[in-house]
Amino acid sequence: MLTDTDRAALVAVADAEARGDIDEAAALASSVLLLAGSLHADRLRQLAWLGDEAPGWMWSRWMTLQVRRPLWSDVPERSLGTPEFERTIEVAYPDGVPVDRMNGWPPEIFVPMMFERDWVLRQLTVYDSGALADFVAHRAGERLLRRADAPAEWAVAPMGGYRLDARWKDTLRVTDLATGERHDVLDLGAAYEQPPGQHVLSRLVPTSAGPGTMFEWRPLPVDVRTAQRVADAPDAWTDVVGEHARDGLLPDMFSLMDDDTELLADLPLHTWLAGVDSADIEGLPQSEDGEIAWTDVAAVALERVLFASPHVVTMLTDIRPALWALVLRPDLEPHIRTHLSGPAFDPGWRALASLLPEPARTVCLRYAEPFPTQCAG
Repeated sequence: MLTDTDRAALVAVADAEARGDIDEAAALASSVLLLAGSLHADRLRQLAWLGDEAPGWMWSRWMTLQVRRPLWSDVPERSLGTPEFERTIEVAYPDGVPVDRMNGWPPEIFVPMMFERDWVLRQLTVYDSGALADFVAHRAGERLLRRADAPAEWAVAPMGGYRLDARWKDTLRVTDLATGERHDVLDLGAAYEQPPGQHVLSRLVPTSAGPGTMFEWRPLPVDVRTAQRVADAPDAWTDVVGEHARDGLLPDMFSLMDDDTELLADLPLHTWLAGVDSADIEGLPQSEDGEIAWTDVAAVALERVLFASPHVVTMLTDIRPALWALVLRPDLEPHIRTHLSGPAFDPGWRALASLLPEPARTVCLRYAEPFPTQCAG
């Protein structure tokens, strides 16, 4: 249960976020104990660090996150038992949530986790409830709206069924199963996680980056029949998904992502960890609880990438989304300034700059300079 002081602090952060005062929001959040080390605080810090260098679609995605935690000053406290949550249980968990699939988490922790990781719940909360449309029309500040990519169009984007076809550079080609039309979309990692030919559910939204279209968030992999029926009846997508879940066409827990999702990529958090061996982190400092800080692990991963990238830059193409998620970690900047800059690392930064899209390209070139400066906020 939140105390009045806790809630007042969280409300102040949320109000600043809604106005688009991202630096103020980040400063306020840094003093809120409840937000310390949280995913929301990390995303907020990343956005504030990038500032005007953050692409428009990142601001639009940030808005979808805001409407999932309506803590603004004129909104009453929300309980977990929302209509969207109840509908999610009906659609995605027809037999309930098996205790043995909770990964050892007690219900009081597992249920709040669903608000971050459950795909159906996210769609219902952000789009089908009208929350994003209401936020864009009545609450979002002008500065936030100016920075975001077409937020009003994002808010009304329909659900769709798609097939992932092929990718090259920053582009992923997908087929709309409703029309057979092919779309070139910004590749933020969906094809890294799913093979060509995989069918997914998602919403296509406009962006000023790349080919001009993208998935609004990490898409949900499904079978071809589910994707086709949703494509043919997008307004009834929850009925279709719920029917297929009850009939066993979709696996148990299909809607719950295994991990949190990167704000800057359609990938699980810390996907770059695949490039780190256990031997690489054995000597890293540990807390009293025996834990190793993610920042220290990320620094090891980045150092390996920097030494390898001048020699195998073309081989790194397939993992580009994971690389830019690694490069764009603001918590790494102090380590980079001290340990990963200078002549020995310049070739690596320039190789990464040639490989990665904006804003990662600009950040890499900045780190390649003798005295890198912080991203403009």
